Amino acid sequence: MYPFTLFKYSNINAKLKGMYAKKIKPKDLEELINQEDLKSAIFILKMKNPELNNLSDQANRIQIEAKLDEIIISDIIKIYRLLGRKDKIIFQQFIEKYKLKCIKSVFRRVFLNHDILYDNTENIREWTNSIFKDISGLENVKDKNGFLKIIQKTKYAEIFNNLVEKDEKPINVFMIENMLDKNYLNNLLNTVKKEDDSLEKMVIQEIDLINLLWIYRIKKYYKFSNDKLHSMVIQVPKNNGINIEELIDAEDDIGIIEKLKQSNFIKNSSTKFEIEQETNRIWHKINVKEFKNKFFSIASICAYINLIELENTDIIRIIEGIRYGISKQDIQNKLIGKVI
Repeated sequence: MYPFTLFKYSNINAKLKGMYAKKIKPKDLEELINQEDLKSAIFILKMKNPELNNLSDQANRIQIEAKLDEIIISDIIKIYRLLGRKDKIIFQQFIEKYKLKCIKSVFRRVFLNHDILYDNTENIREWTNSIFKDISGLENVKDKNGFLKIIQKTKYAEIFNNLVEKDEKPINVFMIENMLDKNYLNNLLNTVKKEDDSLEKMVIQEIDLINLLWIYRIKKYYKFSNDKLHSMVIQVPKNNGINIEELIDAEDDIGIIEKLKQSNFIKNSSTKFEIEQETNRIWHKINVKEFKNKFFSIASICAYINLIELENTDIIRIIEGIRYGISKQDIQNKLIGKVI
């Protein structure tokens, strides 16, 4: 590895370590869980992370998520400014997942009347005003035509144009989001190939986990044929402990759980096994390892963003658990990261 590369990544990673040191720690989550009411929990949240100082003591979920998104956006912008030309191309493709998150949310609202009681307009505006200016105004669209007009500016236009042309009723949300995610992950994998071995391995690990979730959900809720399943998963050059063919051949969702428990991939033997929870925890461990050990690769930078996203999910789960009077043990059981 060239001295310049060593210096470049060591400099960026030093900054990342400093940024991460200011975030909520596992021991802080324990203190958060132990709060008796929402006001006390938000007070602790603000005390542990000064970036959240302007949160209201009675902030709702939307306000908290918008503020956490604002912090991720700020971190992404800081990181982007530090990257060289090649790394910027990779990083731009990596953060495309947040654009998809915005698109999916508005798609559900406009086409399916979802999220009527959960108005996340402010969250989406945080992204479109700062990073994804090509979809600026998406958060304000009221109908299908307005949505499609903005989507024409993106690489995802064909997916939604086909949906309108076919005029399928009911709309299969899972299939649409599967196509969007496949597009994103295939593009990401093709971007990192031959550019960064560590990040390529990490992307393949993520694809393995996503394939697993897709197969499980299809077996449980949709009952598609195995041929259809094959067309929906993302093909990768190698796997990391998941035998996709075996999972596709499983009789049903219970069969998938049994195959996973028989393998070395998942060691959870609980009768209350939750596959999404378990895959999130595996993904968290992967990113902790990459962030701590891959000092001279953009993989550590992407792992940092993934970790913040996962840990923000835990913060929301704790706050919402306290808001609705869920027991401390039940809240802790739902967390992705390890509370110490």
